[in-house]
Amino acid sequence: MHSLTRIASAGSAATAIAFGPARIGFGLFLPQFREAFSLSTPTAGVISSLGFAAFFIGLACSYRLIARSGPRVPIVCGMVAAAIGLGTVAAAPNAIALALGVFLASASAGFSWTPFNNAAQRILYDGDRPGALTAISSGTAVGVLLAGLLALSLAVFDFGWRIAWTVFALAAAIAALANLFALFDTVEPAGEAPPRKWGELATRSALPLYIVAFSFGLTNGVYVTFAADRVADHGGLVSLPSQASGAVVFCAYGAMGLLGLLTARLKSAIGLSWLLRALNIGAALSIAIIAWAPTS
Repeated sequence: MHSLTRIASAGSAATAIAFGPARIGFGLFLPQFREAFSLSTPTAGVISSLGFAAFFIGLACSYRLIARSGPRVPIVCGMVAAAIGLGTVAAAPNAIALALGVFLASASAGFSWTPFNNAAQRILYDGDRPGALTAISSGTAVGVLLAGLLALSLAVFDFGWRIAWTVFALAAAIAALANLFALFDTVEPAGEAPPRKWGELATRSALPLYIVAFSFGLTNGVYVTFAADRVADHGGLVSLPSQASGAVVFCAYGAMGLLGLLTARLKSAIGLSWLLRALNIGAALSIAIIAWAPTS
């Protein structure tokens, strides 16, 4: 039970940072960044794309680091990257520094998610792993929700966005220390990963998975980057200040994300195919609502 609590707590803190402010923070604060740095929509798109590229690079590096050093190294590296990146954004004097900060912060998501599967396999009993990984993944929704609430308080109490990003950076530094100590027994190398041939990825049976992944990445990337900005650009939600509207969008995004805790039960009830269809229909509806009714 001690190991379960330790791994679940450290993991949920890491994912809360990596998939919360480090990943969606740029989109959450895009209206403020537009004003501070005179960002155009194409420039905002490039900066967001750099963040997702960093996520991809982090995934590739994490795979190698687990094999050579165990899961603690990539997780701590991810949290350090998040702390530096979030701090860079907090102090950014121009759009180039902003882009660098977003790049570093976004890399943390790639570095620090996959290793927890390896850590759970090393330390926990078979019966404890699903619960631990559920708790770790729920950190994503909690991180988005807390980031949204902090952004909402920014609008209500009228303090600068740099303060919020400083808080994010401090939280990432704390998460780095927490995981450094919590994962003390995961430092043995996993052994070099066997070499893979690119041709093995081009199997026909994997094609539906690639299509689903591409669709999710495209729609999710557009949503987390531009949803709050579109709402604010059209005057915000009724009866709310424009700057508060985007925060409400992400508070709802994070809160509803906690429904992911029910994924296993839903899969058992309706099957994986219907669950996947429902998720994609939900994604389509959310994009359509932001497109056609951004102030509702």
